[in-house]
Amino acid sequence: QELLPTAETYPADELIDLPLCLKLTRLFLDIAMPQEAVKVAQMALMQHPGSVEAVFIISRALLAAGQLRESIQYAHLSVALAPDRIDLRNNLAETLEAAQNWQSAYEERAALIEHMANPSASDLHLLARSALQAHISEIAIQVCQKMLEEDQEDGIALAIYAKAIAEQGNLQDALEILDKTIRDNPSQIPVWLALAEIYQQDGQFERTLETLKAASQAAP
Repeated sequence: QELLPTAETYPADELIDLPLCLKLTRLFLDIAMPQEAVKVAQMALMQHPGSVEAVFIISRALLAAGQLRESIQYAHLSVALAPDRIDLRNNLAETLEAAQNWQSAYEERAALIEHMANPSASDLHLLARSALQAHISEIAIQVCQKMLEEDQEDGIALAIYAKAIAEQGNLQDALEILDKTIRDNPSQIPVWLALAEIYQQDGQFERTLETLKAASQAAP
């Protein structure tokens, strides 16, 4: 905190070093002081209004501070300034997800995949998850099916796939897939959690608690 007053009282007519401001903002974020991070990021942006990095870092700081609407605005601006940068699009998707704007988050995740030559499993998991949360279950199913063709033991893809088919009304099929996976590989935490979630959504609260208890014993 001793560094912040020094930055705030920097002479108004003298240009502040942008790399120093970015470093200081990241430091405040690392030590969980988001409001201080926002102040330094705002100062950087005021003196370097054309800097993509300044726009990006203020979006991150606002997200950490819980100011989601403002964070999304700056995230959109950063992508508009540099549309080919994957990290900026990831940040935009993350802020939309934090705000639970799932339709827009899904659209951004889908755009991200189009910009990637070889999307990672993590990227595809995020795409499927956002599609599921946006209630576009058919897309979530398609993405997960492709992933499971590559790796049948992908627990995250299995969990999302099961929740998606349950959302389409195929509850029994979803439960059977999850039960079989757990029998074959009880250490799959995402599968346990998906099973508990489906039981909860179906109103089977006793089974939900039993599943969570069994999960803690099978994969502590």
